[in-house]
Amino acid sequence: GDDQVNLAGALTLGGSSTLTLDLSGLTTTGTAANVITYTSLTGTFGTVNTINNVDNLLPIVTYGATGISITFVATDAATHLAVSAPSSSVAGAALTFTVTALDANNNATAGYTGKVHFTSSDTAPGVVLPGDYTFTQNFSAASGFDNGIHTFTLGATLDTAGPQTISATDVTSPTVTFAGTFTSGAINVTPAAPSKLVVTSQPSPTATAGVAFVSQPVVKEEDTFGNVITTDSTHTVTAARG
Repeated sequence: GDDQVNLAGALTLGGSSTLTLDLSGLTTTGTAANVITYTSLTGTFGTVNTINNVDNLLPIVTYGATGISITFVATDAATHLAVSAPSSSVAGAALTFTVTALDANNNATAGYTGKVHFTSSDTAPGVVLPGDYTFTQNFSAASGFDNGIHTFTLGATLDTAGPQTISATDVTSPTVTFAGTFTSGAINVTPAAPSKLVVTSQPSPTATAGVAFVSQPVVKEEDTFGNVITTDSTHTVTAARG
């Protein structure tokens, strides 16, 4: 028969309630291990068909040999996003960052299924960002779904040296979940390996023998993205007249 769990009055926002289910003798459903489908789950948040359709309940699941312990953390609706990125990166190198949907109390919101669009302060033509991404939700699976948190592994590449950021905006259609653009902390991008010399200033077109040029030539060492290398002390540049 159906397993019915009544959560009415058991949860408060920001609080939690632990429920232990003995699964010995029960038949699991689905193809993934430890996937349990509840055909009737009732509580404060309404009657739903399966556990994966419960909005705003963040489950912390522990699987045992004969049982499963589920701690439900009650959250409110998502109101904003948090973008977590590393504090440093190298130009042209892929980096990993994480986007988390949060409620007004900064609790992760497992029920968020919005679409997110990405931009960056780095507008160089070679910058790589993920395409628009729609968050997934399925509380009945042990893994493979976002439930409010998604990590973009090696998902972005920045090219311009200096402090840069990655931003996320909810673009759910037809109506956005919440307005606003949410930005990571500063990512200090350092130049890649030296790849070329660039003459940025030519000497004066006329000169007097034995007298220094009024305008001296300037040569800069750059990486492949045009970032100036300021820390290289291993190369020697020799000037020659044509």
